[in-house]
Amino acid sequence: MTTAAPEKAAGAYTLLGPTRSGAASRARSILPWVAVVLLGALALVAMGLRDTPDPRLLDPRSPAGVGSRALAEVLGDRGVEVDVATSIAELPSTFSPGTTVVVTADDRLSPGALTDVARRAVPADRLIVLLVEPETVGHLAPGLSGYGIPPTIDVTSAPSSSCTIPALRPGDTVRGGLVSIQADNTAEADGVELCLPPRYLDAHGMLAHLPGDDISPETFLVGFGSALTNAEITAEDNAAIALRLLGHSPQLVWLIPSGADGPDGMAGDTYSPWPTWTTPVTVVLAIGTALLALVRGRRLGRLVTEPLPVTVRAAETTESRGHLYRRSRDLGRAARILREGSRSRLRRRLGVARTDSLDTLVTAVAVATREPQQRVQALLTDSEPVRSADLVRLGSDLEDLERKVRLT
Repeated sequence: MTTAAPEKAAGAYTLLGPTRSGAASRARSILPWVAVVLLGALALVAMGLRDTPDPRLLDPRSPAGVGSRALAEVLGDRGVEVDVATSIAELPSTFSPGTTVVVTADDRLSPGALTDVARRAVPADRLIVLLVEPETVGHLAPGLSGYGIPPTIDVTSAPSSSCTIPALRPGDTVRGGLVSIQADNTAEADGVELCLPPRYLDAHGMLAHLPGDDISPETFLVGFGSALTNAEITAEDNAAIALRLLGHSPQLVWLIPSGADGPDGMAGDTYSPWPTWTTPVTVVLAIGTALLALVRGRRLGRLVTEPLPVTVRAAETTESRGHLYRRSRDLGRAARILREGSRSRLRRRLGVARTDSLDTLVTAVAVATREPQQRVQALLTDSEPVRSADLVRLGSDLEDLERKVRLT
């Protein structure tokens, strides 16, 4: 096997002290950190100036696709005074006639809080509950059961022939659903009326009407809350149904519950300008800064190159590497290096590209040397030496294979 021509060592790395003046070096190392601090401060200021919460489903203040600002503004244009409350504490102890109370019943509203709202709304004209969680149905009407509708399903419903709710008219169609409602015999006996049955569910409805009495107001359970959002309000007859249902009274109070009204007293669940990933990212950056300070503190200076005043010949390097392999008894690695060198030279000799598969090279070598393809395959890829003698035999066989290719 041939060796390369003698070559001069590129150099070695040593640790030297700083070569620039102390003041200039310190200024150059501090400037990047100053820029990072300034950028971080600007980012924190920008996040702190955010004064609008993330879009919430059925929020009459939100112009986002999941909000209901479009519906609230149209109601206001029609003479309905729309007041928004963000907690039960902002609601009056009792509502007066001429008021429609709308509640967005999501996971931030506990069953007890919903019952409290229903108690306060007894004198009001009606209570409309926009269902987001199907469990809310059973808390308001024990004879009813709620079932969640996957958001990926585009639900279209039309009122049944026996529906007498004034907000629905023959031919009306609503698109969009979150909760489907089913009633048992007890609920039907109490005068509960179900309308807008989904087309794929029998004996269900997405709008339930509960008649009022001395202890509960007239209540509408709306399971098609997504139809009232800005993104879906113009589909089908969503807008007309929503306006007739919510625009019944001259005053409308819309409750968007906060964390204080949620289960288990989620008093701390208020809006924060910081995203959820702030804490883990801050921890990672703090750890990284500490590690960087530790690494920088242990260095004595920058790395510089120092040319060696000697010439190291390629043959000596190859021989020394061979001694290292022999001492470590790493026969497998030595065999892989021998095979890689032979394969590279055989590819150049036979004109086989590096991108071609190894099987292509084996076939080309077998044709050129008239050796059995199994033997060529074993020499170039397979056989793993177990002893030093096997490694020496492998090197000799590879050299012989290359010689036969050169003679072709």
